[in-house]
Amino acid sequence: MALLPSTQGRAGPLSTDVLDLHVTEHGTDARVVTVRGEIDALTAPELGGLLTAQLAAAPLVVVDLERVRFLGSAGLSVLLQPMNSLPGKTATCGWSFTTGAWLIEPLR
Repeated sequence: MALLPSTQGRAGPLSTDVLDLHVTEHGTDARVVTVRGEIDALTAPELGGLLTAQLAAAPLVVVDLERVRFLGSAGLSVLLQPMNSLPGKTATCGWSFTTGAWLIEPLR
């Protein structure tokens, strides 16, 4: 199940304990995508599709990663890829997380 860009709520068939995606609209120009759970090779495609849809609908998308328990290389790739998939469109995608040691340590 795809989440339409103008719809608030949960997205996709993996909105379970493994991955939960929630989109909050802030007017017509901004979206916050809250991600909870694990982003790995299984769940990354769903997140990627949702991010692409949101970036097509709004010029500003913030991805809240505060509740992510695991971020694999497929998930990292999905977070970096959306800006390249919308050539010619002016959009901004940002990431937000407060407890990022799980991400920073492996990258050192």
